[in-house]
Amino acid sequence: ESSVRTADVDNNALIGSIYAEYASDNGFALGYEYYPGSADVSDKTHERTDTELSVSGDDTANTDARVFKASAEVENYSIVYAEVPIGAFFVRAGYSQMDVNTTEVKSGNGGSYGNTSIDGTNLGAGVKGIWSDNVRWKLYYEMTDWDDISISSTGNSTDSGANTITADLDTAEVKFALGFQF
Repeated sequence: ESSVRTADVDNNALIGSIYAEYASDNGFALGYEYYPGSADVSDKTHERTDTELSVSGDDTANTDARVFKASAEVENYSIVYAEVPIGAFFVRAGYSQMDVNTTEVKSGNGGSYGNTSIDGTNLGAGVKGIWSDNVRWKLYYEMTDWDDISISSTGNSTDSGANTITADLDTAEVKFALGFQF
């Protein structure tokens, strides 16, 4: 069938990251940040039941119910960034990348979706300071505007073609970071 279904999803996740940066004496910094592990895109698995009326190449009318479960996770999230001091504050701009893995559970004769990587623009602002001789801290807010995603299914059992999932995975974060200066 050719219906369009729309859903808004969100999830709050507590995850850590590691970073390395070069900071000049005037507070300008260039860095790289990486998030090990993965996080779910949604706070629940989405499920729907379709009633299949026929199968390609089969003239018999069927009334088989098929349950589809859909979910996704992100991993390998990384950011290359620059921070510019403005008085006691800093602003941050960067380029981000991450992998989006579909973790759907397909029925025996349904299609499946692949995984993809997306790029994003990272912007933020915050404050940072010195805790002790070698320990630095940052508190900041950032958001990332990710490229839109469009993934088509493969292996469908019908002649109607592929199903397509489109998504806009924008993120916002409040971060507290500790760093050790060598």
